[in-house]
Amino acid sequence: MPKWDYLFIVVDDAHGNFGGRPRYVNGQELPDWKQGPHIFAVMNHLVWKGWEPVSFGLGYPIKKELAKLPMVFRRPKA
Repeated sequence: MPKWDYLFIVVDDAHGNFGGRPRYVNGQELPDWKQGPHIFAVMNHLVWKGWEPVSFGLGYPIKKELAKLPMVFRRPKA
């Protein structure tokens, strides 16, 4: 049975745009996240590096407090 590494990304969508920019990775706030890449560029990079998307959160949240659900990626442990 494979063992997995997991990556949790919370996206800031403060301006109401679908997607936004990653703000937290595994619970740690990214420095200068407002100038970072858009989540779609990050997702493409992660998939290319072997990360498999598991969950995408909600996209457009029904309630603002649900906007902090993370996107989840996994890949087999080395």
